[in-house]
Amino acid sequence: MAGAAPRNGRPQQPDLLGNRPPSPRPASPRAAKPKTGAKPAAKPRAAGGGKPRRTMPAAFTQGMGWWDRLPRGARRGIAIGVIILILFVGFPVAHALFGEIGALLLLFLVGGFALGRATSRR
Repeated sequence: MAGAAPRNGRPQQPDLLGNRPPSPRPASPRAAKPKTGAKPAAKPRAAGGGKPRRTMPAAFTQGMGWWDRLPRGARRGIAIGVIILILFVGFPVAHALFGEIGALLLLFLVGGFALGRATSRR
């Protein structure tokens, strides 16, 4: 083919349907413009990664439930334990009561509700 540009040292051939390979696209006009306004330099950060963590004052924890007062590791452990309990105890019981399709539908319904509650904004 006379008009095709060589790629990797070989000229491009049309495919089995007779389609020619696309011609190279011209560079966009935005890419050719030099950047005029540079951003200001970022402020240097202090060693240690920023502000230290603080605990919440007792006045703020008055309206919180017991779940929010637990440390993060304990909440995660309890959540994993509940998921395991549902899978190994709740699903077989639901399977015995409602059959396979009913147990799966119930599992997806409860799992979707729990996922929505866990990922909602507070």
